[in-house]
Amino acid sequence: MGRTPHPTWIAITACWLSLWLLAGCGLGTPASISANRAQQSQTLRLKARSGHAIVKLRAGSSDQAVKSLSRFVEGAIPSLGISVLNVGTAGAASQLAALTTAGAVEYSEPDYIAATLVKTNDPGLARQWGHDAIHLYQAWDVTMGDPNVVVAVVDTGVDLEHPDLRDRLVPGISFVAGTSAPRDDNGHGTHVAGIIAAAANNGVGGAGVAPKCRIMPVKVLNDKGEGNTSDIVAGIVYAADHGARVINLSLGGTGGGKALEAAIAYAQRKGCVVVAAMGNDGNNSEDYPASYPGVIAVGATDQDDQLANFSNYGRWVSVVAPGADIYSTMPTYHVTLDDVDPGADRSYGLLSGTSMATPYVAGLAALMVTVNPRLTPGSVKTALQNSADKVGGALGFNIQTGYGRIDAPQALRAVM
Repeated sequence: MGRTPHPTWIAITACWLSLWLLAGCGLGTPASISANRAQQSQTLRLKARSGHAIVKLRAGSSDQAVKSLSRFVEGAIPSLGISVLNVGTAGAASQLAALTTAGAVEYSEPDYIAATLVKTNDPGLARQWGHDAIHLYQAWDVTMGDPNVVVAVVDTGVDLEHPDLRDRLVPGISFVAGTSAPRDDNGHGTHVAGIIAAAANNGVGGAGVAPKCRIMPVKVLNDKGEGNTSDIVAGIVYAADHGARVINLSLGGTGGGKALEAAIAYAQRKGCVVVAAMGNDGNNSEDYPASYPGVIAVGATDQDDQLANFSNYGRWVSVVAPGADIYSTMPTYHVTLDDVDPGADRSYGLLSGTSMATPYVAGLAALMVTVNPRLTPGSVKTALQNSADKVGGALGFNIQTGYGRIDAPQALRAVM
């Protein structure tokens, strides 16, 4: 899975462990947003990954305490000092409870299952209307990106041989069990990647927002568009450690957690602009990682330049971007979305969701750091917000559309 177990990074609280088979020690129910057969806008609520937990010991824990737990470790993320434990193993309860009583635990939390934020749609609608909505072609007069600017797509993987993407890729990785390469077996990640950086002027398909930038495929979600929090955390850390300048997270859930928050903060400290989807419940439910500090949280607009009816909203939304009936790349082979979403055609298709709005913002962020490599994650977020177009008659910030719908040329002017 791309992670090396290490006994130093292991712990879990007795509170969470003792209630694993009961009600969960006061933790929120995780949420996952994925394609569904009924063309509905609500999310699919998923449970925590059975028998596993993300855990961390306090600094200075005794070697004996660490050794007593080492046989329960299934994986580790050394950069954050955390491990994934199999808490269903016989004997785990008593030893972990004793460690907690001794005050050696910093935190523990369920290894939630998160999922993609795609919506079902009609494949016959107009193509790439979002480019016009954000005035992208005016921005291209300034720049179409730089191959040295890499956007990590932490998702279901990417079609590594797609004619619109294969020349835009840098080496990636998969953290999903049973896979050895970041090859997309769902379709969601390929669609997201195309919105960001599908090749331009090659005579096929469309073009991404930043067609001269590159994509790093980081597979953390399986063929169903679902993945463990620990794998998502590992994927974010990998992207930050391997040169990603922007990280696109078109995924989310209500579970949150300190490990995921730590991964986001780690990436931001390394200079990564982190962009995440608000969710598709059509309400103000608080999804993560979009709600974490410093993250650019993205809602979706429709072709009338209004908040899409499926898009989440709330005080944590930063900006909105086109997200309804978005034309982009799809795998050139059969994938799961082919069977569950009528918009998921072979090679190219139309999908909807805050999953599609998020890469519009990630692509624009890539253009911004192209023209000004000195930008910090915070300055990119501020410039995007300050340069956004007000939509729906709103003035200033509002919980529906944040600071407004992104405007590509205005955003570039704000950072030049």
